[in-house]
Amino acid sequence: MTDSFPRQNARTRHFTLGAPRSFQVSPDGRRVIFLRSQGGTDPVTCLWQLDTATGQEELIADPAALGAGQHEDPAEKARRERSREQAAGIVSVSCDAQARLAVFAVAGQVYVAGLTPDAPGGPGVRPLPALAPAPMEAAPSPISTKKLCRSSV
Repeated sequence: MTDSFPRQNARTRHFTLGAPRSFQVSPDGRRVIFLRSQGGTDPVTCLWQLDTATGQEELIADPAALGAGQHEDPAEKARRERSREQAAGIVSVSCDAQARLAVFAVAGQVYVAGLTPDAPGGPGVRPLPALAPAPMEAAPSPISTKKLCRSSV
């Protein structure tokens, strides 16, 4: 038995879960960095990377694997409501000019993800030292790979 339209609409948050968004293309056009949940009913937005030559997608950061989501910060909850964000997880991501690093905030913690083998600090996701107050959005500094721009929305 299939679900009725109202149930499907509610379960998929108006059919937005699983749809890619917030695209950033590397300068050489070989990689696309984007946000998307892992499926049409999964409410947690993750960070992904697409190799345009092969069409292969790679999961870069899953907030559940990072331990996020156990205690939602009231400020982050308010920000999600203001931006009408319906899914949990990563709300926004910013990349450096070469798309080697991605910076994002989840549950009040700022993370940096190395997207290429030559990324500063190497590939992989790691938390940045605590910033007080924790920013809701973060971006790599356009003038240095060792600095972080903050913005509290």
